[in-house]
Amino acid sequence: MGLDDIETASAYIRAKQSAPASSCKVCPRDIAAIQSHLRNLIDHPDDFVLVVYTDGTVRAGRTGGAITGLGAFLHDPAGSYLECLGGFYDNEADFALILGYLRGKFRDHRIDFVYPPENTTALGYLQRAGAVFEKAQRCFEIGPQDFIPKPARQAIDSTVPEIVPLSDPLRAEYCRIHQDEGRYWTAERVMAAPETFKVFLSMDGDRAAGYIDSTYNKDPAEIYDLFIVEDYWGTGRDEALLNRAISELLTGRNRLFVQVDADDASIAALYTGFGALETSRSQTASLLFVARV
Repeated sequence: MGLDDIETASAYIRAKQSAPASSCKVCPRDIAAIQSHLRNLIDHPDDFVLVVYTDGTVRAGRTGGAITGLGAFLHDPAGSYLECLGGFYDNEADFALILGYLRGKFRDHRIDFVYPPENTTALGYLQRAGAVFEKAQRCFEIGPQDFIPKPARQAIDSTVPEIVPLSDPLRAEYCRIHQDEGRYWTAERVMAAPETFKVFLSMDGDRAAGYIDSTYNKDPAEIYDLFIVEDYWGTGRDEALLNRAISELLTGRNRLFVQVDADDASIAALYTGFGALETSRSQTASLLFVARV
């Protein structure tokens, strides 16, 4: 896809992103950011952009008439995983063309899509395609001007929780408590992507009592997972982890992003206590492409 094609595709995306009813949650809205987003995907050896044209063809990064659908995808071949980083369609036939291309090329892969609940059209396409829907999410953001640091408070054993970055000697402890079930980003995958993830642990001596996984390779950064071992609930370790992570993630960045289950009022209150502001809601849907025998 050449520069002219990127500009055409970016204009198409920008028009779709201008209204929640046609937007995609994980794609930028600003035209310059959209162009950068597409270039980064095209330049990556595994990621790709699919475009549907008025003649009903699907092409990967090639030119051809007016655009009627577009899908941008992150691909992890080792994990048999795809993530849609921008999915836009003029009608269900365009969605079906992209989905058919993916089914034919990526057997035994899982693919995740994230849309705002207002985009009932795309969510309807996914539902009719047999997607599995996760819990709806509330989306929060924190900027440097919003951040309300919390003073460290003592744990029940009269010590202040020790918060440390993940290091080689702590990898086994991190893996021991990491919540892997049903997740793509397992402990092993997080540790294998240090250019993407920053991890902090809450330590009780030589034992891990909790962790926070966050991505820091883009702006906004994102808090991906916060977990405290049940024996340490109510000890302030969640606040201590967030204090450390938010402080570091906002250094040199404009925003920090986090999603929580829409029905979990307590975790939402934890983040708003740090100054987080709710900005939107999102819905994740997953498809599994099973190879036909």
